[in-house]
Amino acid sequence: MIRFGYGMAHFPALRNEGRWYVDRTRFIRLLEDTVKTPVFLRPRRFGKSLWLSTLASYYDVAQAKDFERLFGDLDIGRNPTPLHNQYFILRWDFSRVAAFGNLHDIQRSLYNEINGSIEIFNAQYAAFLARPIVLNEQDAIRSFVSLLAAIQTQPYKLYLLIDEYDNFANEIAFSDTREAIERFNALTQTDGLVKSLFKAIKGAIGMGVLERVFITGVSPMLLADITSGFNIAQDITHLPEFHDLCGLREAEVADALRQVITDCGMSEAQFTDALDTMRRFYDGYTFHQNAKYRLYNPTLALYFLHRLAVACEYPENMLDINLSLDQAKLAYMARRAGGEQFLFDLTPDDGAVGVQKIIPSFRLSDMMDMQADSLTYRSLLYYLGVLTLNGYLPEEGLRLQIPNLVTRTLYFEQIRRLTLPTGKMSDQMNDGARLWRWRGDPAKLCVFVEQHFLQQLSNRDYLYFNEQTLKSIFMAYLYDDLNYILQSEPELGRGYADLVMTVQPQSRPRGMCDLLIEFKYVKLAELKLDGVTLRAMSHEDVAALPAVQAALDAASVQVQTYAARLRQMIGVGEKLRCAVVVAVGFERLVWRVII
Repeated sequence: MIRFGYGMAHFPALRNEGRWYVDRTRFIRLLEDTVKTPVFLRPRRFGKSLWLSTLASYYDVAQAKDFERLFGDLDIGRNPTPLHNQYFILRWDFSRVAAFGNLHDIQRSLYNEINGSIEIFNAQYAAFLARPIVLNEQDAIRSFVSLLAAIQTQPYKLYLLIDEYDNFANEIAFSDTREAIERFNALTQTDGLVKSLFKAIKGAIGMGVLERVFITGVSPMLLADITSGFNIAQDITHLPEFHDLCGLREAEVADALRQVITDCGMSEAQFTDALDTMRRFYDGYTFHQNAKYRLYNPTLALYFLHRLAVACEYPENMLDINLSLDQAKLAYMARRAGGEQFLFDLTPDDGAVGVQKIIPSFRLSDMMDMQADSLTYRSLLYYLGVLTLNGYLPEEGLRLQIPNLVTRTLYFEQIRRLTLPTGKMSDQMNDGARLWRWRGDPAKLCVFVEQHFLQQLSNRDYLYFNEQTLKSIFMAYLYDDLNYILQSEPELGRGYADLVMTVQPQSRPRGMCDLLIEFKYVKLAELKLDGVTLRAMSHEDVAALPAVQAALDAASVQVQTYAARLRQMIGVGEKLRCAVVVAVGFERLVWRVII
């Protein structure tokens, strides 16, 4: 039975326990030949820590006796480089550095991480060292200097691995308070702690004691503030040769999935359904504009595969709770000028934005001033993994789009939070969505959207509101990642349906409805009515207006055509429920169920 190491980032444990491991060791040879101080940025939970653990095991002089067992059947083990097991390894994990409290508290947390790692180093290499390392609790940079002195006379050089170099700085920046900004600036200014630390790293390289450094992180924000002290960093984030250093190709995912399907005694059709599900939810990341393939988020893929292997069923929630932590960052982005509408416009499958380039580095001051149409804003969403490269847009440059349904779920949750400020309203929305999904009755949810969303819009909101916004609201409110496959603008025959929600294969026995929904918009100018008059009319009178009737009729014909095609394509039957929703101005909603 295939065993997965979901949540494991320790290379020796994966190998010793015989767990599934995708060989990326060919990159070790490439790194040795090309770069000594790389910086590699990828979204959270993308396998960066496992990669550092792999490097540590390969180069660690203290693990030389384990080389054949750990690497013998891997690419680098079959053709190792002369540098294997020739370094002392020092690892710093800045994700463990607390970002809260005052400047002294943050400094103390950073010092504790550095001093703690040096204590581990001292214990691991005591037999190699001729002189002791002196820890300085008040100044961890002095501890680092003492470590350098202890190994200076040894034949082995130092390899420094820094994981999530920007984590605590990002947390400070995303808190978006005046005090936090002051703390960040104090850490990164000329004589600040972070800049001083990276100056010490550069100095160690200059001494010839520290020979190699590998730095991982999420955003390049801190790079701009430290590079004056560490201007030897080499950013490999967007180099095509390192595109899949972290992340999984579909062929790799499919190979593991097929083994699970075989172990569970499931059919070829179930394999196809499972792979299609994983593709929609977890695939879609590209980090170079000319990449020939997309990548799966490895943590999410392992989350699914592990659950399927253990229970022979899909996980209860397609979104791993670890990824939901990124919600706070989307909330931060929504607070930027135009940020709310930006989230609304992106949620459909066809939602995309263009940028001339991805900014390779930016400062906190750039983030403070950014708006939704700025390069900084869109580049930051790319680095966070909530947008990814997907081709080109005419006259706009690089095309950025939400990579998959898991990430789109984060957008939906943020839209819900923006539009449902109270728990009571959320309960009412959920009741309306439940009626639509289980009985095919859109009335309660449509009334809710009209009363609690449309009628709460201010004049400023009208400037940004469009038909796409309305569609995004319904997508967010109806979305159910456990039971449904959601598609915006799927091709059905010669047309594109606005929204299709088909029940997941494993959820069909539960009896929910497949949904097909078409949205239309009638301008007030067509009705020759103002908003006040329209709001005073009954639903029946609004629906009877000639222009509204024409929109309902036209959409009904479209829906019937789409429904016939949908039944042919995926075999949905009597549980398919079709509806038309027409926005009349941005004041009222009318709807029709199509039998």
